[in-house]
Amino acid sequence: MTRVLLIAMGLAAVTAPALAQTAEQLNAAEYQKITAGGPPAKSMPPPMAANPHGCPPGTYWLEAGYVRHAKWRPAHCATK
Repeated sequence: MTRVLLIAMGLAAVTAPALAQTAEQLNAAEYQKITAGGPPAKSMPPPMAANPHGCPPGTYWLEAGYVRHAKWRPAHCATK
């Protein structure tokens, strides 16, 4: 039983540096993709415009929803 354990530990000690080198190579490849100016990551949403709804200055976009007394209000530009 101890021989099997010693062999397993020796095998783990030999393969660990090889796996670490592979990780370094993968990290270098990813760094190369980032610095080469490739396409942006899909997980990032596109940047929003400063005023996507076209409200005039001094107003803000108010989403549609229910207000007091269970009254529905459509979305619109509201004054501040």
